[in-house]
Amino acid sequence: METLIAQCRNLFLLHRRDNSTPARNVDLIDWEDDDLPFDRIKCEHLRKIGEAWLSMERKAGEALPRWSAFSPAQFVDVIDKICVLKAEDWRADNIEFSLYGGHATEFIGQGKPLALQEMRHNPLHKANYVDVRDRAGRAIENNAPQYARKTLSWNDEGHMEYEALMLPFMPQGKVQRLLQPVSVRLR
Repeated sequence: METLIAQCRNLFLLHRRDNSTPARNVDLIDWEDDDLPFDRIKCEHLRKIGEAWLSMERKAGEALPRWSAFSPAQFVDVIDKICVLKAEDWRADNIEFSLYGGHATEFIGQGKPLALQEMRHNPLHKANYVDVRDRAGRAIENNAPQYARKTLSWNDEGHMEYEALMLPFMPQGKVQRLLQPVSVRLR
């Protein structure tokens, strides 16, 4: 019982220190494993990014484009939706954002970029970390895009709904990059 009280006290102190409320669960509203359901993707910018990824040149015998096929110039009008993940070993939690788009930062990070490792160690945000890590892992393992529309809420913003794609590229040595475009809106 004392342990439970101490845990509640620690969560309360954490809440007071960072002025956030405990996150609600990450609830999947819609998802597609190993494919892009263009007819169900609500955000036109995500559809555009997914179509561009599908059209990127692939070398013979390779299921995924190489990172060198990615050109930021191709995404100028949607760059604020783009996040890039760098995965060295997703199973060992060695995965991190190397770029986090302004749109997602504004809604989820309240103006501050998110770090996956900080989310991983924060009990309020861990469910989202696990979801991102596992979706990236599935994209890597299956050499296939992933889609999710889900809810997430913290920092007294009410329920937020966001769509995310996970678009993997061929590994380069021990590193694999993934585009994770995100579109966020209040529910």
